[in-house]
Amino acid sequence: MLAVENETLTATRTKFWIAVAICIGVCLVVAVDEWRILQSVVLLAPDAPGLALDRSIVGVCAALMTALAIMAIRRGGAGSAATFFIGAICGAGFFACSIGTAILDPTAVGWLLRGEDWTTHYGGWAMFRNTPWTWPPGALPNLMYPRGTAIVFTDSLPLLALLCKAFSAWLPATFQYTGLWFALCCMLQGGFGALLAQRWTRHPAVIVAVAAFFLYAPVFLNRMPHATLMGHWLILASLWLYFRPNPPLTIRKGMWPWWIVVATAALTMPYLAAMSMAILFAYCVRRCWVDRERSLRDAAVMLVSALAIVFAMWWISDAFILKFTYGNGGVSHGIYSFNLDGFFNSFGWSMLLPGLPVISSAQLEGYAYLGFGVIALLAVLLAEAIVRRRRPQWPRRHWPLLAAAVATTAFAASTVLTLGAWTLIDFPQTTPLLSTFRGSGRFIWVAYYLTVLAVMAFTVKRFGSTAAGVLLGCALAVQAWDTVRSHQHVAHLRDGLNWPAPMQSLDDPAWDELAAHRQHLTLLPPAPCGLAPGPVLPFQLVAARNRLTFNTAYVARWNPDADERYCRQLEDQLTRGDMRSDELYVVSDEWKERFEQAAKSPTCRMLDGFRACVVDEALPP
Repeated sequence: MLAVENETLTATRTKFWIAVAICIGVCLVVAVDEWRILQSVVLLAPDAPGLALDRSIVGVCAALMTALAIMAIRRGGAGSAATFFIGAICGAGFFACSIGTAILDPTAVGWLLRGEDWTTHYGGWAMFRNTPWTWPPGALPNLMYPRGTAIVFTDSLPLLALLCKAFSAWLPATFQYTGLWFALCCMLQGGFGALLAQRWTRHPAVIVAVAAFFLYAPVFLNRMPHATLMGHWLILASLWLYFRPNPPLTIRKGMWPWWIVVATAALTMPYLAAMSMAILFAYCVRRCWVDRERSLRDAAVMLVSALAIVFAMWWISDAFILKFTYGNGGVSHGIYSFNLDGFFNSFGWSMLLPGLPVISSAQLEGYAYLGFGVIALLAVLLAEAIVRRRRPQWPRRHWPLLAAAVATTAFAASTVLTLGAWTLIDFPQTTPLLSTFRGSGRFIWVAYYLTVLAVMAFTVKRFGSTAAGVLLGCALAVQAWDTVRSHQHVAHLRDGLNWPAPMQSLDDPAWDELAAHRQHLTLLPPAPCGLAPGPVLPFQLVAARNRLTFNTAYVARWNPDADERYCRQLEDQLTRGDMRSDELYVVSDEWKERFEQAAKSPTCRMLDGFRACVVDEALPP
């Protein structure tokens, strides 16, 4: 009996130390890659801001992640709280190496001026915080004045814009929240990725590897130039709720997490809200028709309540300021689509696979490269099924989710169906029903993340947690190497290498002196009416800090009829000579003569290379 107990104890210890070794190995793969990315910045820009802190965070996160994983092994597996923290810590290390903590400084806005979308987001927020509260709260009447727009159309992340505006009086004069949003997205991406892994295993090594795979998904970091589209964790959160093993019995207890997710998605990006609703619809169908746990009435209540919350959040952000017919922004459905070879097309960002030909660069919106590590795992699973002659076993219980993934993929592929450089179907649509979500290629993300999750889950199911930990660790090393180009590119945001030069800023103090006694900043002409005097965004920032209205903007959606009426109004104003003393005009060379005739005796001065003009008052010397 004693010999048997000793053998059992030895086997248990051996199993424990094997699990520890695998876990340390996976954590080392993550830590080594993160350190390598930081070193690539150190070699070219050793004085880049935040590098010392980033290296410390990477080291601390690696140590914490390993310690939590080993503690979970001692307890027989990772619980939900430990699982989430392991994934979130993995995400924090990923953020520190790939993006950098320097952008967390809320007063640091220089990096935002390197990207057109970032600058648009920041400019929209800057105008919004200095605009009096309106109803709905998300209205932005001072931008594109007098037509007005909304915070949702500047893509300024209404969720944080509305929250921060409430505390604007206590915030610094120069303030940005985009850096904090990026950090939260990385941590929540890792956290919910880890929770998804826990649906199939409690083995810490597998949990760390799966969390890292979701962070190393090429489609995730690819969306960084568009801040709100970094919220992929909302898709993962929706999938996590879908796969809940023991849902609460009452509708209220079952729905409140969904309400939080869809409300957050609606105040982040309409595309993410639509994808979350698609997964929720699949969840309700499964509970009603597959699991027989809900009645049709219950399912209808769940869907209607969630949809009502989405529309309420859109109303709060003033998304309904525009008619449905203006929802396409002048772009047909089928331009920004998903190419059918998208899962294997790296667009040149892979170290191991070349980019494949596409119809146009617009299909980058449907970028969905899986990464060579995921592709290698998929090949291993297929080979194992062939060798063991396994018949495909589709999860029949989850056919509603598969149907939702197929439907969103069909929408992503659009009515202009392409495969590589070949067009299979060419039927672009301008109907608002389709073209409202003009970047249709983004809807591939549901199928994308479901594919990655399926590869991870089948690896665990086919090989067991221990062997799966080894396989996933090896595949993660391949994935990290394959995606190093995109990670290094983003990491060099610290020093600006291979990034656009910052947008021109208007630094002459005379701008603020002129604006001090005026209410409006007016470009002549604004962008809809002709060739503007210069780039719009620098003037928008001048208007924002001086609490002036501004007559144009870069926005995602607008009313072209209102623009046309405004252009006619400007023409009539010039004809009448109705130039006002409460306006600061920036006049282009083409409109200079017309303006001088209309204003009769304007006073103009060149500031930062632009013609600033006022009437009835002299400019300061």
